Amino acid sequence: MSFRDIPRTVWAIALGGALLDASIGMILAIWPVHLTENLGASAFTVGLIEGVGDAITAAMTLLGGYLADRFARRRRIILIGEGIGALMRFGYALGASSLALLAAVRFADRFGRSAIGAPRNALVGEVQAGAPGGGAVGYGALYGVIAIGAGIGPLIASAIVAAGGDFAMVAWATVPIGLLGWGCYWFAREARGVEQVAITTTGPLGDWRLMGPIVALGCLMNVAAVGWAFLLLRGRSVGMAEENVALLFALLCLAQGASGLIGGRFAAWIGARNGLMLAGFAMATANALCALAGDASTVVAGVLVWGAAWGLFNAIGTGVMFAAAAPNRRAFAFGLISLIHTLPMFASGPLYGKLIDQVGAPPAFWTGAGFALVLAIVARFTIPSAWR
Repeated sequence: MSFRDIPRTVWAIALGGALLDASIGMILAIWPVHLTENLGASAFTVGLIEGVGDAITAAMTLLGGYLADRFARRRRIILIGEGIGALMRFGYALGASSLALLAAVRFADRFGRSAIGAPRNALVGEVQAGAPGGGAVGYGALYGVIAIGAGIGPLIASAIVAAGGDFAMVAWATVPIGLLGWGCYWFAREARGVEQVAITTTGPLGDWRLMGPIVALGCLMNVAAVGWAFLLLRGRSVGMAEENVALLFALLCLAQGASGLIGGRFAAWIGARNGLMLAGFAMATANALCALAGDASTVVAGVLVWGAAWGLFNAIGTGVMFAAAAPNRRAFAFGLISLIHTLPMFASGPLYGKLIDQVGAPPAFWTGAGFALVLAIVARFTIPSAWR
């Protein structure tokens, strides 16, 4: 399957997600620096906010998946969730000077946007049903375009900050971008036949010979990644200016997007097992670079490899998940697996933050490297070699 064969609905969802992620990327590029340097938050507080956000994400992903299967309306759930996310762009601007308000807005943003993950993944798989590679080409395009959008956002934020702007100014600039992204979702359409197969909410979730390993690998990857906020703080710790930290986030997202596009396009040739092993080794390398970093160039290299590892993992892993899930329970299966993937992060985010506060960044990143190597080993012995 080539990019030309990807249905229009996938491109509409990808473009909408890219614009919304560009808007949140503008915020997140300066988020940890704004919280720690302007509002006085500790690294532990930053990790705690993201940990609670991850909990909200997990719960809403599960609920969104259940509702999408129960009512056979993937698109409607996506429109509601992304609509809430678009409105929260106003919240970031209005609450820019308050840590409590920003935390509340962050939670509300993730409440809305997290509900769309499972139905979006199910819809993208369904509209390209029967594609080789478990639909990894479409998933690679989806995650790739979205990540590229998320990378463009920090470039805009960096330009605003370099021109003398502050967090509030960046936040106000996200409002029209978020609303435009929400509008793109109106051009998506339900897959044919979903109404007939997606009305059952009981029965097996799918083939656990594949789903089981993906559950384990996703948990390991989320812990191994340490956290994007800590990557940005690592850049700040080696002397990067605030606008350059925003550029660092852009590089991370662009690397993730390019890797997703390439990994999805060649997923059938790479093979699921080899691709997931490669993602594990890449994440271990990224963490090692961040642990050893004494200057900005090493952090930049670590961030690029980090993004590439995630892009490859998302494209191939999501394709395997779709192929393994039962047709009548796909959205709920995505939601449940995402919930399980998120559970370790409830503890890992705050613990990594505490570790960085008390003994510094290198031990935290070496710990992440260890988990990444375990991921590569698990993929080697659990994913069938013939799976394409």
